[in-house]
Amino acid sequence: MKTIYLKTKDEWTSFKYNELSELEDEFQERNIKIDYRVVIENHVKIGDNAEIGKYTAIGANVKIGDNAEIGKYTAIGANVKIGDNALIGDYVKIGFNSKIGDDSEIGRYVVIGDDSEIGAYSEIGDGAEIGGHSKIGDRAKIGYGSTIGYGSTIGAYSEIGTNALIGAYVKIGDNALIGKYTAIGANVKIGDDSEIGAYSEIGYGSTIGYGSTIGDRAEIGTNAEIEPNSELENSLK
Repeated sequence: MKTIYLKTKDEWTSFKYNELSELEDEFQERNIKIDYRVVIENHVKIGDNAEIGKYTAIGANVKIGDNAEIGKYTAIGANVKIGDNALIGDYVKIGFNSKIGDDSEIGRYVVIGDDSEIGAYSEIGDGAEIGGHSKIGDRAKIGYGSTIGYGSTIGAYSEIGTNALIGAYVKIGDNALIGKYTAIGANVKIGDDSEIGAYSEIGYGSTIGYGSTIGDRAEIGTNAEIEPNSELENSLK
């Protein structure tokens, strides 16, 4: 027998069950919609008006917020927290202990590693991959097909273009813009309000000072130091 938690007058109430069908009346009362062949492990909390698509698996101790929507064929790891009004697409994988913020939007075929955090109102495009122990700030946008490496941080209001490659342990500040198809090596630091053009390459260990602008197709070598508020169109080896 399993235990599930549903809201009663904004308080969590536990219900024992063997089959989810036993809770049909409780789900209807709270406008919770669970499609067929959904697997829900023990001690999951489901908020009012939540929706879970068919063939989706929800791990133990997951918390799903009010009005959240989870697509079909999606896998949510144990101890994940999904915020109110979050939208999670089809065929998504979210690793254990991760947090999906309120009003965030996760596209189709996205993979989010263990112990990662997606900020409130953020958008993760289709097919993007977020490495484990990474943090995406509030209202950030990650373009479709982009990869964020393990342990990296993307600041609030920053935007990563489509099919960009961000290496491990990269730190990108707030309000930064990274162009499409740009590759950023591991351990790079990019300051607040900086802009890196499309199709550019930033080498391992480099630092781009705040407020800097790097043009399209630029090449920055390893361990380079770019002063704050710099403007660079050509390559720097």
